[in-house]
Amino acid sequence: MGVKVKKILLILIFCFIIAISFSLILNNNKIDNLVLINESNEIFINNNVQKDKNLKSNKFITNILFSINRLNNNHTINYVLNGGINPNNAITTYKMYEEVTLPVPTKKNAIFMGWYIDSDYKNKITKIDKGNEENYNLYAKWEFNAKRNYEYSYYTNNNDYNIKNKDDIKKAIYNGLNEGNNTITLYCAYNDYHDCLNDFYLIYDNNYLMSSISNYVSPYNRYSSIRYRININNNQAKIYLDITKKYTEKEIKEIEKKIESSLKKINLNKMSDEKKIKWAHDFIINRNKYDEIAAKKGTGNAYSAYGAIVGNKATCQGYSEAMAILLDKFNIPNIMISSGIHIWNLVNINGKWLHLDATWDDPITSNGAQIRDYDFYLISSKKLSKLDNSNNHEFNSNYYLESLMN
Repeated sequence: MGVKVKKILLILIFCFIIAISFSLILNNNKIDNLVLINESNEIFINNNVQKDKNLKSNKFITNILFSINRLNNNHTINYVLNGGINPNNAITTYKMYEEVTLPVPTKKNAIFMGWYIDSDYKNKITKIDKGNEENYNLYAKWEFNAKRNYEYSYYTNNNDYNIKNKDDIKKAIYNGLNEGNNTITLYCAYNDYHDCLNDFYLIYDNNYLMSSISNYVSPYNRYSSIRYRININNNQAKIYLDITKKYTEKEIKEIEKKIESSLKKINLNKMSDEKKIKWAHDFIINRNKYDEIAAKKGTGNAYSAYGAIVGNKATCQGYSEAMAILLDKFNIPNIMISSGIHIWNLVNINGKWLHLDATWDDPITSNGAQIRDYDFYLISSKKLSKLDNSNNHEFNSNYYLESLMN
């Protein structure tokens, strides 16, 4: 074979390869081992070897041919879901000429925060671009979401923050807290609602009312402090409520770990709602002792579910918040209800809202003995007032309409 013929042959092979490359990239055709020239000057065409001892290796052409062969290689994506569930159409393999849109998984009581290429969640990835040839381990990051989907008599989950009256202000604050927002923005149009700011100040300064709104959301979404900022522009005012959450992410993880460990020991599928409520009632009382020292100080973990579930010492605040978290686990509608000096739970069972006070069912004894009572277990408002004629269980039913439904 003459030198000129060899050159022509190489040019034809090169043109053929380029044409196939464009066809493969544009049309995503599958071609296995199309053409490859190895170091022994063997030409592979569709797995058939053609030898030419006189063919000199051309690295430029070889690299192009090898790249075309790589186009059809599969690369894997392994999803570390951390308790989440991927949609059925989640892509698990890809080729280097493909761009991959990553799936959005779901997880109960959690917000998906994105995919990361490391388990420390330092390097986020939003998609896999064309040209990649990596095999990926992707880690799902979650943020705990304790949003409730219960429908109450007064508060509803409508996420409307356009304020037209005083009721709208209270409902918007509830919705923002229930969503777990760190900032709640209320929109007031002066032309339609002249008293918007004045009404907001009245609500914000009413500690009992603000506390009652917070009692309708999960303890995880309760605030330890709430501050406002106001921006007035022309005829509209924007009220920003900045929320400091009561529970840290670390505290929530510890609480959830303790609860999940205990729930593994029971079969929830075979339990009625009433049995689940009783289990929660007994679980809290059996592992706790009322913290009289913390009650006198007025501060500490004993005033939270962390004290009740992790520390095993709590005040009425800790008892009631622990109960609320457990009831949410069972998807049983509930709220916390307060007199201002004491707090307990109101639970929906068989369409009735009944009082449950685990604190008062765990009385303090002179000899330190642990006693578990059921005097304040799922009782009506009428019976509650008969059992306790002090002001510990006196509450404003206008703020807790469910208390009238028993």
